[in-house]
Amino acid sequence: MIMAEERTYIVPLRREWLRAPRYRRSKRAIGALRNFLSRHMKADAKNVRIGARLNEAVWARSIKNPPHKVRITVQKDEKGIVRAELFGHPIQLPKVEEKKGLVEKVKEKIGVKKAVAKPVEKKPAAPAKPAKAEAKPTKPAEAKPAAKPAAPVTPPAKKPMPAEKK
Repeated sequence: MIMAEERTYIVPLRREWLRAPRYRRSKRAIGALRNFLSRHMKADAKNVRIGARLNEAVWARSIKNPPHKVRITVQKDEKGIVRAELFGHPIQLPKVEEKKGLVEKVKEKIGVKKAVAKPVEKKPAAPAKPAKAEAKPTKPAEAKPAAKPAAPVTPPAKKPMPAEKK
């Protein structure tokens, strides 16, 4: 994947976010940043990716007080995707993972690791056990005597209240 030339911009945000009410200013600043990048990098606004550090820098002082301008580093790849990050921080590319089949996903979830084939040593066969003799006849179950009914439970006797002193 051949990357295009890396560019550095100082993006003015204040003119845009001053047009928004105070409770929407950082949102408006991110929109202004996206529009700036789509215009200067000749890309669609949908294909602009704003890095985590840049986003945190815009939102660092809450929604009401975004920075007046930010310095950014921008790259555009051959697919037309523009990636922007705060100046001095590396641009993170998405990690490409191999597609896995259903069996591999399930094994990964339950934590089964790939087994390494080891040579199996054959043990000598154990001698066969002799067949059991005929089963012994069992005694008929003896009837147990019926349980005695439990004695009724009586509540404990109440203690007399001490007499009050006058």
